[in-house]
Amino acid sequence: MNSKILISSLKGLAAAFISAAVLLLLFALASVKSSDPMKLLALFAYTAMYAGAFAGGFSAARLNGSDGLVCGALTGGLYAVIITTASLFIPGEGGCGILCKLGIAISLSALSAFGGLVGLKRKASPEKRRKMLFEKARMQNNAAKRQPGRKTK
Repeated sequence: MNSKILISSLKGLAAAFISAAVLLLLFALASVKSSDPMKLLALFAYTAMYAGAFAGGFSAARLNGSDGLVCGALTGGLYAVIITTASLFIPGEGGCGILCKLGIAISLSALSAFGGLVGLKRKASPEKRRKMLFEKARMQNNAAKRQPGRKTK
């Protein structure tokens, strides 16, 4: 495995936990304003967990610049292992069976891998696009100059 992929995945893992924590704080504020916050507690927790997985895969792929699927899946796998391990030690979280935890781990990895793919599909900034177009035009101009029997300006 490439060390760049591993480093990007670890940074993406940190981004996953940070984004999940920020979402949990926002959801906590929203639930304080709600009349019955217990109704929305599970929804908020799962939303933050899955959004964190997506954000982790997305940021890992953006940091690496390539191999979005691998970076995202590795980030999601590490994220799922940490979340599952933590849930084993929290009292009251044993209600979900092993198949449920396995399903959550697989879906976290898949969503993070999807985030990695989306992270690479984003368009370049306008400045990068201008540079790429300029470089492409320069390469075409150089190729035209090298062709024999063709008149150049």
